[in-house]
Amino acid sequence: MIKTKKGKNSFCKNKINRKFNIKIFNNILLILIILLGVYYIIGINDLSIKGFQLLETKKIMNELNDENSDLEATTMSLQSYNNLNSRVKDLSMIPAGNIDYLSSKNDIVAKK
Repeated sequence: MIKTKKGKNSFCKNKINRKFNIKIFNNILLILIILLGVYYIIGINDLSIKGFQLLETKKIMNELNDENSDLEATTMSLQSYNNLNSRVKDLSMIPAGNIDYLSSKNDIVAKK
């Protein structure tokens, strides 16, 4: 077998092309890892912001529920019989006596 320069050069070129392809692959892989890292950080940041907003919304909801309960208690106390009875006495109204209701003998109200 006779070795020629042509064969040796083609082997070196393939070796250089192979190393060059590995370098390109490594660079692409590095860029991909960096991009995925940035995407992950952005996603975690978004989730944490939404979590804080949810906590704030729940806090506001609890405050409104407490205020609603207080207002319902106030409404019930204002509508209680004792409260209404004392307010009626302050108006100095005369109590109603016997009440007579009108009753009709026929169930029909209007005739043609």
